[in-house]
Amino acid sequence: MRRQLLPHVSVTIAVTLLLSSCQSWEIPGPESIRYAVVARPPELPQISLYIPEYLSEGPSFAKHDNLPPPHLILDALKKKIDGQNESGLFKLTRTPQETGVFCSLRLEETEVPAMVGAWGALQPFTLWLIPFYDNSLGYRITYELFIDAKLKKRYQYHVRGKMFGWAAAFLVMPFMSGHWHIQLDSRRSVNDDLLQGLWVTSRMFGEDARRDGYLK
Repeated sequence: MRRQLLPHVSVTIAVTLLLSSCQSWEIPGPESIRYAVVARPPELPQISLYIPEYLSEGPSFAKHDNLPPPHLILDALKKKIDGQNESGLFKLTRTPQETGVFCSLRLEETEVPAMVGAWGALQPFTLWLIPFYDNSLGYRITYELFIDAKLKKRYQYHVRGKMFGWAAAFLVMPFMSGHWHIQLDSRRSVNDDLLQGLWVTSRMFGEDARRDGYLK
């Protein structure tokens, strides 16, 4: 019985490793806030955050291989915002409000360079025996600040990442510089560092908007 199970287990492990990727994401700001709690200053009221429905419904595929589609990332970000309760800077709203301060959020994946996309498409045919490196991963997150339904300013931030694909990547990962993690089922799950990086931009937005005099 054990001999019969061994090949199935081996195949499962191999497929899991092949469908995973090593990812490293740069969290904006200094190292000291890499995993800091993003909390709302007590003197500021919560801001209503509007995320257009069409962004949560698609597209179905990411531009980069081994990344989840943007709508799954937005879903994870919404859950993180909801988990903050009243301590967070934002509270989600389904419709833009006509009075007071509110903010809309947009998330866009960066484009894939042609050469990187072509080489990445060939990886399955090489069975991941040839190393593949992509440092063009990234997302552009835009906060649009409205006061009494009038757009005051757009604040845009970038979260950049890298990916290393190889059948034996997990063996060399401990020797690679930076914060690298094996992302299992990377097309359907969101990397923790990526999510934290996007979340940290809300702190940056709050500080920038306060400095501009819009949040008091």
